[in-house]
Amino acid sequence: MATNCRDGLSVTSRQELFSKAIQQARKLHKDAKQLQQAYLEKQGLSMNLNPDVTYGIPTAATSHWSELTDAERLNSGLTAYRTFRSLLEEVLDEQRNNLNTEDLEFHQAISSVITQVEAVIEVIEQAMLSLDLPIPCHSDRKLENLSLFERKLRGYKVLLELSNWALRSVRDFSHLNKKRKEAAHLLRSSIARSTRRTSRADPPRN
Repeated sequence: MATNCRDGLSVTSRQELFSKAIQQARKLHKDAKQLQQAYLEKQGLSMNLNPDVTYGIPTAATSHWSELTDAERLNSGLTAYRTFRSLLEEVLDEQRNNLNTEDLEFHQAISSVITQVEAVIEVIEQAMLSLDLPIPCHSDRKLENLSLFERKLRGYKVLLELSNWALRSVRDFSHLNKKRKEAAHLLRSSIARSTRRTSRADPPRN
């Protein structure tokens, strides 16, 4: 019978969940990078473009990554990917209605990345439940009134930061996985020592 996340997962099950998250984040990074290059070409933007505008897009860079708690690590990722999902939906809508209305293959590529983002959101929520962490509510973004060129720039920035966040998620879940493996090793060692002490304490049987 499957274990309900709300009832807690075994250490092994958590490791499997974290490994799944790592695989998903790696694929998302790869696909977001590929889509990023295609986006530049289809929007007619320079390959050396490095926009410094933010447009409310989550940035993966942090100066205190190693100091984050499990809750902070997962909360930051969940908040970021929820925002990316909303932003990518806006990017897709802009491509369909204004920027590349006839490029159905490109639209499908964006939709595929949105699906991957949703999968990462789901696995982060599962990880939080497995660690008995509360899942925060999601607040809707405020739509921005951007020019056509600004929308092109924002779409590129979204994909750029999404690929960066996917790399950070690989690091985050690798870190969580390592901690659980170390905890499992300590638990096995403790049980083994306890068993040996009990065996030595038991009186011999006639």
